[in-house]
Amino acid sequence: MFGWNADVPLYTWAMPIQNYFRSHARLLLEEITTNELKVILTPAPQQRFVGHMIRSVESENPKWYQAIYSSHPHWNRTRTLRSLGRIVLGKDREIVENQGYISMAYSSDAIHRLLIYDHLVHGMTSIRFGEMLPQDMVREYFGLERFMSSVREEEPEQEELWSFNDPVPF
Repeated sequence: MFGWNADVPLYTWAMPIQNYFRSHARLLLEEITTNELKVILTPAPQQRFVGHMIRSVESENPKWYQAIYSSHPHWNRTRTLRSLGRIVLGKDREIVENQGYISMAYSSDAIHRLLIYDHLVHGMTSIRFGEMLPQDMVREYFGLERFMSSVREEEPEQEELWSFNDPVPF
């Protein structure tokens, strides 16, 4: 059991956990390459002049990418593609402090490790892959309660209608 730290690269964790992160990064990479914001011109619903057109969204980026893009100024798609590629290959980097200065060269790796961690311990819904449940092995590794056991605890217990100790009704 280890505590979570997004600044630490994958190679410091157990191999099964690395594999969960790498395979999830592969899914995110596939999702971002197949879903890209595409805006097209369509005829306006209320024509104010001949040839009046408006912009319409034909396809959009994944929600997780939209969240990163909106919360980090100067973010671009290339940073995400490179970072996820490094994670898939197991070559992600840590954020290094050098003489009081923190290098942000690989901050995108930490941001994507945090995103993947969140998806693996809390689950997610994807455009391409649908609903994905939390992974109990990852949750246990980082000291969290198993997801499936917490779901079972919430289910109301049903009374047994009959037991072997009851007299036979005939």
